[in-house]
Amino acid sequence: MKSYVIDSYAMIAYFEDEPGAELVSQILREIRDKKAKGFMCVINWGEIYYNVMREVGEGKAKKVLEKLNSYRRALHNPFLHWGLHPQTPKN
Repeated sequence: MKSYVIDSYAMIAYFEDEPGAELVSQILREIRDKKAKGFMCVINWGEIYYNVMREVGEGKAKKVLEKLNSYRRALHNPFLHWGLHPQTPKN
């Protein structure tokens, strides 16, 4: 089975219909249909939200985040596979 590591720039290209969007769409379909595994770091989710918010506003960023969340079950967080878990900052 194929495996893909997807970064924030690939997803932004997909959401903004930039060059490469069709390839990302094809990869996401493979992942959704369980023909491939997909990995994306949770940090990339934050980068996507921040970049879209900065460029076109919070409303669009929230819509992109909702769409991104629809892939949550299909995309694996590599930190969890490596045994690393996010920590709450301590004061």
